Amino acid sequence: MQVSEAQELQLLGRAARREEAVERWIPRVVALVALFLVAAPLLTVTVASFRPGLTLPFQAGEWTLGNFVEAFGSLFTYRLLLNTFLYAFASLAVGLSIALVFAWLVERTDMPYASSIYTLLLIPMAVPSLLKALGWVLLLGPRQGIINLFLRDLLGLNTPVGPLNIYSFAGMVFLTALSVVPTMFLMLGPLLRNINPSFEEAAETSGVGILNTLRKVTLPLISPGILAVIMYFVIVMIESFEIPLAIGLNAKFPVLSLQIYILSRGEHLPHYGLASSYSFLGLVLGILLLYAYRRATANAQRFAVITGKGYTQKRFALGRGKYLALGFIGLYLMLAVILPVGVLLWGSLLDFYRPPSQAALAHISLTNYVEIFRSPRIILAATNTLILFLSAASLTVFLALLISWVIHRHQSYFSAALDNAVFLPLAVPSIVIALGVMLFYLPTPLWGTIWIIVLGQIIRYLPFGARTISAAILQIHQELEEAAWASGASKLTTLRRVTLPLLLPAVWNSWLWVAIHSMRDFTFPLMLISYTNVVITSLLWSLWEQGRLTGMSAMAVLLILVSAFLSVASRRVAPRLGI
Repeated sequence: MQVSEAQELQLLGRAARREEAVERWIPRVVALVALFLVAAPLLTVTVASFRPGLTLPFQAGEWTLGNFVEAFGSLFTYRLLLNTFLYAFASLAVGLSIALVFAWLVERTDMPYASSIYTLLLIPMAVPSLLKALGWVLLLGPRQGIINLFLRDLLGLNTPVGPLNIYSFAGMVFLTALSVVPTMFLMLGPLLRNINPSFEEAAETSGVGILNTLRKVTLPLISPGILAVIMYFVIVMIESFEIPLAIGLNAKFPVLSLQIYILSRGEHLPHYGLASSYSFLGLVLGILLLYAYRRATANAQRFAVITGKGYTQKRFALGRGKYLALGFIGLYLMLAVILPVGVLLWGSLLDFYRPPSQAALAHISLTNYVEIFRSPRIILAATNTLILFLSAASLTVFLALLISWVIHRHQSYFSAALDNAVFLPLAVPSIVIALGVMLFYLPTPLWGTIWIIVLGQIIRYLPFGARTISAAILQIHQELEEAAWASGASKLTTLRRVTLPLLLPAVWNSWLWVAIHSMRDFTFPLMLISYTNVVITSLLWSLWEQGRLTGMSAMAVLLILVSAFLSVASRRVAPRLGI
């Protein structure tokens, strides 16, 4: 049947109208989906804080202020807050000091092998914080820790415990500081790299020494950046869960995130109302810290140090101090990676965990690794983990791409609200988001499936994806898209054929970041765990609680290897793909 020219034009007109309608509705649908994802768990936590005991937020029943009365009328709450801030600021003080020294050594001195050291300092990021903590428990456990056994033998001590104890406030701070150094180093490095050396040269010609130059010139110039790092990591510390879970329980040093977990998923009957009141407190603290950060950095332009004038970077000569610097970096890598991963590797090769000795060498085998591939439970966990990180990364990046496109290419009345809403989960502790997701979706078919964990991680990682892709979109001049529109391409076609190819590096980096963090995350899998949605990280913690140290160690080693492989492989594959 032949179609006339008039009918063809009519069909084309209908198709164009349909596409226009789709383009008109996509921004609204994207905004509604994003706002729902973010608002639902946070609103649920707020509502649940006014409900008693085991009552779900939206069930029929009484309302009460009793949870807030119980929380804020108890001295334990104020001890909890004090512990949380002591833990946060002590960890920050130690971690920031180490990261600043590393950044200065790599970026501003003539330290040898600086490029290789830069790469080495990123290796600790491949080891999840909880696994570092479990490795150090095997090293510094008060009774059977390898280092304690060695020290008792060396010093001739007859005591069955000590002399060191990882289950302490100092142990929590030590482990947390080790974990935050690489990310802090990445954030501080560019600040020191971009300083115009003329400021420091002026101090040097005035007879000011290196240390005084650092204190009076360099640090003040990068103070807005340091403040940004501090404010960001205060939020991170408040939501920190893995190290408090591994160490804080036995150290008798509860913090806010750990208390929320105990009340909602601990050994005793859950108290959703009280857990939600503590979560509401964490939500308010996060928002206040975010507001304080924005106020504090509002006048950051006063500290601008990059101008249109060309300059070459000055590097300070370390002299013999370079050996001390290399030793300091080597000590950090020893403490952050080699020792904890080494003891996990040792445990994974034994039939029953025992400290290293000549006799223990007779029990070394690969049995634990073979058993991993035979266990139906482990195979289920591995399958769920694969689904989790592929789905969470892909859906997060897809939604982040659409959100960024709507915000920057559809200047609608809701763009600003959408931008702020998507950024909000960054200020909210993960444990609070996890509790909100649990309570909101508990009565739905999603509960007990792997998809509820996927959903929680999408909410948590959406701010990172949206910010990364938004920054990339702002670098693409709109004239490229306008040329496509002038040629008759629709906005959707332009997004697919013009904008997306230019965004591939940002999209790939976002996908990889979310995938790795999703695979190694413990918060959402432990908060949303059921028998059928177990993943590798939640299974690791279950094995640890059951005292199955050798099987746990083998799984931990494999998880670290897969995480490291993904990071390295992606850096090699990306250039071949043109991204």
